Amino acid sequence: YDDMGRMTSKTNAAGNTISYIYDVMGRLSETVYPNNTKETREYKNGRLSKVTKRDKTFRIHEYDANGNCIRVINNEEDSIHMEYDCLNRLTAVTNTEGEKQCYYYDCLGRMTGTTDALGNKTEYAYTPTGKLAMVRDSAGNETEYSYDCMGRLTEVKRHGSEDIQTTKYEWNLEGKLIKKTDALGNVETFTYDRCGRMIGKCDKDGYNTAYSYNSLGLMEKILYADKTDVEYTYDALRKLKEIKDATGITTMEYDILGRVISVTTPDQKTTGYEWGSMGERRSITYPDGKKAVYGYDEAMKLKTLETAKGITEYYYDSLGRLNKKALPNDVTTTYDYNSLGRLSAMSHIKEGFSESYGFEYDAAGNRLKTIKTSVRDGISDSSIYEYGYDELYHLTEVKRNGDILRRYGYDSYGNRIRKEDFENGGQTTAYTYNANNQLVTGMTGELEDVYGYDRRGNLTSVTSGGNLIKSYTFDLANRMTSSTEHGEDSTRRAEYVYNGMGHRISQSLYVTDPEKAINEMLTKEISYTVDMTKKYNNLLNMQESLYEHDLQTSKNFYWDSTVVSMEDDEMESYFILDELGSPVELMDEDGFIRESYSYDEFGQVYTDESHQETTPLQPFGFTGYQMDEAGGLYYAQARRYDAANGRFVSKDSDRYIRFSKPDSLNQYMYCYDSPLRYIDPSGNDCYYFYLPEWKDEAERARKNLAVYYGIDESEVHLIEVTDNQSFMDGWNNMGTENGQPVDIDTVVVDTHAYPYGLLYGDSSDDLLDVDDVQNLDDKDIDTIVLTGCNAGHLDYKDDNMAATFATKYEDTFVVASDGTVLSENFGLDYKFVSFTQKAFKERLRYGDRENKGWHIYYSIGGNQSISPSLGNELVLLLYLKDVKENMKE
Repeated sequence: YDDMGRMTSKTNAAGNTISYIYDVMGRLSETVYPNNTKETREYKNGRLSKVTKRDKTFRIHEYDANGNCIRVINNEEDSIHMEYDCLNRLTAVTNTEGEKQCYYYDCLGRMTGTTDALGNKTEYAYTPTGKLAMVRDSAGNETEYSYDCMGRLTEVKRHGSEDIQTTKYEWNLEGKLIKKTDALGNVETFTYDRCGRMIGKCDKDGYNTAYSYNSLGLMEKILYADKTDVEYTYDALRKLKEIKDATGITTMEYDILGRVISVTTPDQKTTGYEWGSMGERRSITYPDGKKAVYGYDEAMKLKTLETAKGITEYYYDSLGRLNKKALPNDVTTTYDYNSLGRLSAMSHIKEGFSESYGFEYDAAGNRLKTIKTSVRDGISDSSIYEYGYDELYHLTEVKRNGDILRRYGYDSYGNRIRKEDFENGGQTTAYTYNANNQLVTGMTGELEDVYGYDRRGNLTSVTSGGNLIKSYTFDLANRMTSSTEHGEDSTRRAEYVYNGMGHRISQSLYVTDPEKAINEMLTKEISYTVDMTKKYNNLLNMQESLYEHDLQTSKNFYWDSTVVSMEDDEMESYFILDELGSPVELMDEDGFIRESYSYDEFGQVYTDESHQETTPLQPFGFTGYQMDEAGGLYYAQARRYDAANGRFVSKDSDRYIRFSKPDSLNQYMYCYDSPLRYIDPSGNDCYYFYLPEWKDEAERARKNLAVYYGIDESEVHLIEVTDNQSFMDGWNNMGTENGQPVDIDTVVVDTHAYPYGLLYGDSSDDLLDVDDVQNLDDKDIDTIVLTGCNAGHLDYKDDNMAATFATKYEDTFVVASDGTVLSENFGLDYKFVSFTQKAFKERLRYGDRENKGWHIYYSIGGNQSISPSLGNELVLLLYLKDVKENMKE
């Protein structure tokens, strides 16, 4: 620290130091990282005006007379313009292409509607207490939310032209969800211990699952009704060190900074990890001793990936975006972007071979056109694909060179009800669904397919023309355990095994052989080694035993953010990927094509003039999903994806429901029926920091978070803080679940505060100040809520606590109060009220004024924006997520 008590450096247990430099006004002006790279901050008229990142990219923001950010400019002179009303509420955002989004409010400052750049409007209505009561989408479909006298969600109704889908919730006296009834009347119930932790669940099929915890409140055991129990053991730092499941024991070791350095599976395969001074992954050592080594530039962007066969190199443009990737086999992929950062062109180039893609978009970001051009051995081929959408941006039409390929229609809930396939002579399939959005029938001509489900919502059977053609089984964690294809004379059946973390670790394939007069014969076994530090894109090795041919193979897969190469039999093959991360070619070390792949817009593999469907040499398909050996489905980690019908075969977890986005209530839909724009999203987690005297408040407030995010209360983690050390320890340990990193949706920090610090007592000297925030670990957080008084005081809006958190955690909404905060009992919940009081008045810099309530601070590339007032009452704001999505656009 310096003589002013400001932190000037921080050195971690590994000896890595970050330094902080301040200007004459005491504002942070420079941060120097262990690799000697710098991030600088400049100020003008008392406001942060420019931030320059370590990669030399920068952004500048400009303000109006009221201090509202009205323009953001990057180093390529792309800009975003903001407009405000007389109450300083954000009313419009216009991007550099002139595309404009508008926002509307009621007299209480609540957002009542948004209009996107194409004029499509979404409307919101609220209860008298400020809870979300209704959402009306741009197609006129309404979703209603009802609450009991305690403000707890009791009913969700989706109104469609077909029927009304109703889901009901029941709560105990402590405000915990004890019963949920779906639209078909299926019921699941929950029980809790005295600490409010879920200890039992009875699912819709009547199976009971029990949970137990250790003395620290960490999950210790899961007991399933089928006796496939899982046990977790932790070290002194609460790091997961051992998992015991039906497959055996998996162990993990950590370095002095708590980073995983080795994982050993029950079959004694060990994967090793090395980390750098900036927390970056430096290498992975595979179970067979092979190694992937990662190199980075000064800005910590991936620069090289080195394997035994060569080096893949990465290059970036002036805005820090990947613009070239050079593979060791002399294939180069280039990327170009438009002024909005959308991918506009992509090319794979090698002597004698090129494959190029051009992309065009509408004002809402939907892809309108793809231009594909390929050159092979001097022969050129080009196709233009065009796409159409409905008012909810569901994909409705695909054309190639002006001719219609496929046309889709949807019901009010986003279910596909019609598909016209003009590649197959205009063949039409009509679909029907039940009230839970489960596909029930598909009629193509005179042939009817019928789909069956268990009560939990998992697809269990498909019959066609009255004959069983596919069947599936699931365990009590809703993971598929077998898939079977039933033919006229034979069957193919695959069995799957998972570890206690939910990763698939093996697959066995059986076939019937009528000629040998045996029921089933084991023909293949596959074992998988996965990177347990990642939830997705994590397959490191697969070993296959092909018993028919008495053959064993082993394949390693090397990754950046997507799969780069495969090593088998001492040969390395390289993946050529499309814009969605789907393999389109597999090339050898000399750049010759070993296999080609092609997909339709929803991922169904098909044959065209330049691609042939083959028995693949590698397991990856559409968007990087793995294709199952039997059953015709993609393995998408937690679920299976049916590309033929464009939907998942099991319902998504309730934790991913967003009430402000009713489409998310359809838990089978693939990427909102917009497969060219989205890839299936991953999950989230919530944390609540509180002072010991506010424990009851924290217990009650967690209920709002659980209801808002549609998750169980056990997934809202309560962390008691008494000083800086306990806060930093709790913060830095966030985002890990059973040893795995998870995204964090909301963090509530319920402490005392003033503009420049969080206090652990009314006048404590032990505080977390703006400098300490810079030393917290980086996290992927959606929303931070600071409930302390004046943490968002607008007279200090450039460098108060809210602004500091927003700058530290870019692309995160930070909600804070301009004025003093009082928490009020609201039934069994609490609401936080921002009001004008002495502590607020004493900190006014620019003359007397009234407190303006709650605001959102948001930083884009180091450039801060502040939302209009959210009003003076905060009940964890149901529309917060949707505001963020619209603002980012």
